[in-house]
Amino acid sequence: MVKLQYSAQTTTTTSSTTTSSSRDSPSNKWQSYFRIESWLPLPASALKPQPECDPQPTAFTKEGDVDGWVFLGEETDPSHFTYADVASGKREQEAKDIQHVTKEYVRSCQHEHCILPASGMAAASSVLQSRELVTAVLAYQHGIYPDMRPFVGLKSPFQNQMSLRVVTVEGRHPTDVAFAAIHDVMTAWYASVGHSRVWKLFASLPHMRDILILDAVYSGDVSVLELLHASDAKLLQSMAHPLLDLAALNGQLDVLAFLHLVVGHTGCTSLAMDVAAQYGHLEVVRFLHDHRTEGCSVWAMNGAAENGHLEVVTFLHTHRAESSLEWALEYAAADGRLAVAMYLSEALGTDDECSTRAMDGAARNGHLAMVQYLHHKRHDGCTTGAMDWAAGYGHLEVVQWLHANRREGCTTSAMDMASAKGHLEVVQWLHEHRSEGCTTSAMDDAAANGHLEIVQWLDKHRREGATEWALTWAAERGHLEVVTFLVTHRHEGHVADALAMATNSTERGRGVQHVIAYLHSQVLPAP
Repeated sequence: MVKLQYSAQTTTTTSSTTTSSSRDSPSNKWQSYFRIESWLPLPASALKPQPECDPQPTAFTKEGDVDGWVFLGEETDPSHFTYADVASGKREQEAKDIQHVTKEYVRSCQHEHCILPASGMAAASSVLQSRELVTAVLAYQHGIYPDMRPFVGLKSPFQNQMSLRVVTVEGRHPTDVAFAAIHDVMTAWYASVGHSRVWKLFASLPHMRDILILDAVYSGDVSVLELLHASDAKLLQSMAHPLLDLAALNGQLDVLAFLHLVVGHTGCTSLAMDVAAQYGHLEVVRFLHDHRTEGCSVWAMNGAAENGHLEVVTFLHTHRAESSLEWALEYAAADGRLAVAMYLSEALGTDDECSTRAMDGAARNGHLAMVQYLHHKRHDGCTTGAMDWAAGYGHLEVVQWLHANRREGCTTSAMDMASAKGHLEVVQWLHEHRSEGCTTSAMDDAAANGHLEIVQWLDKHRREGATEWALTWAAERGHLEVVTFLVTHRHEGHVADALAMATNSTERGRGVQHVIAYLHSQVLPAP
């Protein structure tokens, strides 16, 4: 077997016997050259190039393996052209030139006193001039093709069904973001080489098999899936990933039908209908209902209601028994989906008690129209949490409406949370119109979050005061103006403790040196 190596250094020779024909030959334009290290049946000792002629391996190889890139053309960047391109039929002129260069190098080895039998030269020449043999040789070479280098670092975004649920139903990470990097690389590669090198990609980078298939399923590229299935009917069937779930997630009805009707893929769970409903893919929900038996869970209706997909909600209520209308109403109310809430409320009937969580959630998120609808059309009411959370998130209109129309009222948490989040107008309104007041948490949390105006207002208008944590937390988080005010106007806390906390914060990487400098100036010298 012929083993080829290259060096990115320009070929040099110290021999005075080099002929003018070799200097003028096309070999001079190649900055890289070859070393025929060994072949069968000749022993490696048959070639003995001088030390200064021995090529130095370069770093352009996979994991540092010098057998990676086997050929380099005029350019010194190995990403432009490799001998693998010759084997695949690209750049025919370069293929002819490489044959000439190989012959010239073998002749130069003879000039450099290499022991090269005539049979060895003939064997090398015949191998290098045969595309089939070169392809066979390259199959045992380490490394990858230049067009496949962008795939080396790609990883599958989903390892199992649970991770798919995490990024969808639980909403921890948008699925389109997880696939964006993969799809960009795949799109560019298809634009460059089409689908002709898919199997070569699988052979070179086995991990790309799953990634390519997942991308095709998610992006709706049925043509790729048809190509793979036509060449290997068991490939898609053997995929361990729940491909039907993934197709349903992105609303890829054509892919879903192909996988179910043609491939017979078994990767489908109740998650398929759950996520299709959550993202409003009604036709996918219909297909799964008509052709599959996995069904769905209560999360199908909950997700559809939360995202306002009324048609999906209607279909699920009409055709599926897994849904909980009460729970779905809570999700619709919390997200302000009034049309869905009205449908669910009518389906429930006014006599059926639901939950106070519906109005509590609507108030928390500032959906005044939803609060008013639930107040007038349902008898479930709310808790003090409605006004508490509305105040905490700064929804003054909701707070005022609840105060005027409901009897549940609020707790000290209303002013505490409003202070913590910096909603001064809400704090002032509660102070003037409600009697619950606040606790020391109001000033403590306002100071910790750097809300100087809130701290100043509470200091002037309320008597609850603060604890030592107000100064400590403000110092730790670098709120110099708040620290200065507390040191000047409040007696809670100790400068030394705040200084210690700020110093520890700096050691953890938070830049609060300006606070440390101020606190140092406030520490009294020992008597």
